Amino acid sequence: MDDGFYFDELSDYRKDLLREVSRVFPEDTNKFLKVEAKALSKVQKRIASQDVGTTGKNGDESYHKKFKVGKIYNFEGEKAIRAYNSSPHAHLIEYGHKTENNKFVQGRYVLKSSENEFRGDFFKDTENFLSEFVDDIGK
Repeated sequence: MDDGFYFDELSDYRKDLLREVSRVFPEDTNKFLKVEAKALSKVQKRIASQDVGTTGKNGDESYHKKFKVGKIYNFEGEKAIRAYNSSPHAHLIEYGHKTENNKFVQGRYVLKSSENEFRGDFFKDTENFLSEFVDDIGK
C-alpha cells in the first residue's frame, strides 16, 4: 500500500521549474517532499480514524499505528516519496475483502480519499515552494 507524490499533474512550466530547483537545491527539495509526505500522513490518519474506527476483531488498532513516510527515491527520473500504511491487513481495509461466511466487506479507500483531499493543499504548497525560489533568483 503506498501513495506517493508524483508531479505528473503539474504544468510543463512548473515541472521544468521544479526539476531545476531540485537540481540546484536538492536538500531544500528533499525537505519539502518530506514535509509534504508527513502532512499527507496526518490526513491519512485522520480519515482512517473517522472511517475505519479504532478497534475491531481484526486488530484495526494496529492499522492506525502503521502509517509511515518512506524515503525519497527516484521514480522514472523524478523525485518521489511514499506515505503508506505498513500494516499487513491494510490492503483489506483499503480495497475490501470477503469474511469467513463469504460476505463482502466494502473497502474504505482511506489512501485514495486522503490523496483527493490533500491534492489542493499539495498544489498550493508546491506553488509557494517554487515562488520562494523564483523570488530568491530575482534578487
